Amino acid sequence: MENYDLLASDPSWLLLGPQLAMGLFFFLVLYTVALRGTTARAPIPGLGWLRSQTIYRDLVLGLGLLATVPAVALVVVLTSRAADQREERAMELLAETSAGIATGLDQYFEKYQLGIASLTASIQRAGRFDVRSLTEWLESHHALYRDYLTMLAANTRGDIVTATTMVQGQPERISTLNQNISDRDYFITPMRDDGVYVSDVFKGRGLGNDPIVAVSAVLHTQDAASWGIVEGSLDLERLSRFRPAMKTYGQHVDLLVLDQRARVIFSSDPNRYATLETVNVARLLREDNTRFVTRAESDMGWQVFASVSRQPIHSQVWSDVRITLLWLLAAILIAISLSAAIARRVTRPLATLNEAVRALDLEGSEADISPPPGAPDEIREVFSYMNSMSDRLHNSYRQLTAAIEAGKHYREQLETTLSRREVEIRSRTNELEYQNRNLQTLSHVDQLTGLANRRRFTEAAEQVWRHCIREQQPASIVIMDIDHFKAFNDTYGHQDGDNCLAKIGGALSACIWRPLDLVARYGGEEFIMILANTDLPDSLAVAERTRRVIEDLAIPHAGSTLDSTVTMSLGAASEIPARDSNYNALIQCADRALYHAKDMGRNCVAWAGPEKMALYQVQDPTTLPDGDQVVRFPAAKGALDTTRL
Repeated sequence: MENYDLLASDPSWLLLGPQLAMGLFFFLVLYTVALRGTTARAPIPGLGWLRSQTIYRDLVLGLGLLATVPAVALVVVLTSRAADQREERAMELLAETSAGIATGLDQYFEKYQLGIASLTASIQRAGRFDVRSLTEWLESHHALYRDYLTMLAANTRGDIVTATTMVQGQPERISTLNQNISDRDYFITPMRDDGVYVSDVFKGRGLGNDPIVAVSAVLHTQDAASWGIVEGSLDLERLSRFRPAMKTYGQHVDLLVLDQRARVIFSSDPNRYATLETVNVARLLREDNTRFVTRAESDMGWQVFASVSRQPIHSQVWSDVRITLLWLLAAILIAISLSAAIARRVTRPLATLNEAVRALDLEGSEADISPPPGAPDEIREVFSYMNSMSDRLHNSYRQLTAAIEAGKHYREQLETTLSRREVEIRSRTNELEYQNRNLQTLSHVDQLTGLANRRRFTEAAEQVWRHCIREQQPASIVIMDIDHFKAFNDTYGHQDGDNCLAKIGGALSACIWRPLDLVARYGGEEFIMILANTDLPDSLAVAERTRRVIEDLAIPHAGSTLDSTVTMSLGAASEIPARDSNYNALIQCADRALYHAKDMGRNCVAWAGPEKMALYQVQDPTTLPDGDQVVRFPAAKGALDTTRL
């Protein structure tokens, strides 16, 4: 029983399969050579035991070995290869997991770097550095980037001017501030190097003592002088989302993330590794022989280790071996039985027909098959029949040979014709597929902007609408229009107008990334966006981000009465679709919101429902606006409940 457990827990012996197969084949070759030696004119000494007086024994033994030895060798090789492939596949899955998590960490920190850079750019563009304005900017940014534990703004002396913290999912200002951060790397480095900085992991002080990573950037006044920094502290507990949910060979993948100094950032087994504990990486990879371990490194120098236990994989390998051995045993028994049956069928008539069969030579001259002297009448009849059969066989052989030659000729002609036809069909099929792909692309893409065209939008809108009806989730539509675009064309010409549309199309395509979301050119300078599983606050946040993206392009617009650059007005509407409804009413609501945004001065975002519409208040993106600039409509039959928006 102990030997059985040893084989099941460590199937490394299976890796000797190719050597064992070679040994079996070598034995078969030796047996063949020895068997031939027994029939030589000068027999080899010591091989007399192989010499048999009956062909029955030779056939049974020879056919049995010929069937079983290759089968055993093949099974051993395949089993060895299967065990090796299972381990290789497990390592590949782990490598893909660790590499995917490393990439995810890079994208995660890149997102927050871009976010803090966008925040500093927005504050510098606004030009207001008072406590109230800075607090509003921090709260707005903190609401969008919820993984921050705290955010702060500090002046050039390192004194914290204002700070926010996340309370029950909402950012709130910290009222008591008596902290100085001038000794912190996240203050010193951006003030010195003038850029976005991501710190090493450290424990906070004052605003909290949790292990954090700081993301900071310097703030400049409008005269290019340094005002201070803004900083956000990322919560390391949020890294637990990167642990893969799927199982590898029926078991969860254990995850360990180390920073540049081999300190523990995250561990799926907190009892084994504590946060910020230093780990000996070489010892981890060398000593843990009971697990498969892979390592991947992110661009920021963090190491990601993914591991699973070897034992379940080895158990599966051993289960495969047991099943294979049972099948092999059955195959050997069948092979021995079959070889014995074949030997009997061959040897019984062989003694009688041996001489007659050797007399038959189809390719030579016709043989005279005569019965031996004194043969019984039954044997004479057999030989007489075989003599006439020999004549018929020779005639049939000559006819068959001529037919085979003719068949070869016709087959060569047919194969040549079929080969030529296959080449022609393949060529025409490839050409038709290429043309079909081109037509499919042209029918769904607007050639100027590269965005989806109106036809593609209609198909996507139908798909999103059906999805939201089935899931009972809100669907949102945002209609966008370039402000004073006719004046742009009149000022710069239609060629520059087309270039402007192309730039805006490229910017809009980067504003969405979910599979069901789509932005399309709706006509002229008008664009439309449909968002699945998105309520009104989230759609307004997307619309405001889109407006800022267009504004940040800073495309000159000397003909605009609103601003010196190209801007965009946006109208949004959201609804949980009812069954047997369509999205036309939602488009109309978004269109009314767009016109309201234009009426209120352009370069803004407005929303509309069945009974009212209003401008989007940027300072509080998590609630619906219900204050200034609200226009109410009389209730209509079948109007939607605005509390659902």
